[in-house]
Amino acid sequence: MATLRTGKYGGEYYGSLFNQSQPLTQSEMEKNAIYLYQVLYYIHGWSINAICGLLGNMEHESSINPGRWQSDDVGNYNLGYGLVQWTPVTKYTDWCTQQGYSDPSEMDNNIARIIYEVENKIQYIATSGYPESFAEFTKSSQSPYYLACAFAWN
Repeated sequence: MATLRTGKYGGEYYGSLFNQSQPLTQSEMEKNAIYLYQVLYYIHGWSINAICGLLGNMEHESSINPGRWQSDDVGNYNLGYGLVQWTPVTKYTDWCTQQGYSDPSEMDNNIARIIYEVENKIQYIATSGYPESFAEFTKSSQSPYYLACAFAWN
């Protein structure tokens, strides 16, 4: 069962604890999508279309569960973890440790890593089919479908 948690921005979201993993229900995903929207739009200035594109990817990758292990294979560090399934898991968990974040399953730590990748121009690599940088992606008015594809491919 997913745990209802309170984020540092005051909103609530659902997620697995680090030693658990399961898909979220539709209503749990919707609550998480609202939390992500509020943080990315109001605090980080992302476009609504970029947020929708990212959420499309997250729904497929993790059911928008910040504490989800790939294939629900808890403890398999060779697979992916988190909202966007960082692979291997240590790509994300080592970064959390370096930042002083004690719980990788927290939504705000997942968001912080995404923002870190935007600011440091890492992980997201523009392709000929989707030539936007990650920073350009966050402000894009392209369709959510296009942006979901861009995020998946880049």
